[in-house]
Amino acid sequence: MAMIEQGNDRRGTLRKDIWSYLSREFPKVIDYRDFLLALQTLETNGRVTNTNGYYRVHETVYNEVKEQCTT
Repeated sequence: MAMIEQGNDRRGTLRKDIWSYLSREFPKVIDYRDFLLALQTLETNGRVTNTNGYYRVHETVYNEVKEQCTT
């Protein structure tokens, strides 16, 4: 999540960059198919926006993650 939040591109983060980060950080946990399904679900629920292949996470998602990490 930190990689997405700290992205330098104002448009968002490319799916391949998100996947590269997640597969590097969690090599035995994450599956590409599940990753794609999660992105699709997040987009459907309005928690992620996709503009020309660049993904942006909605601010409320960051707040929820931060709350969960502190509890």
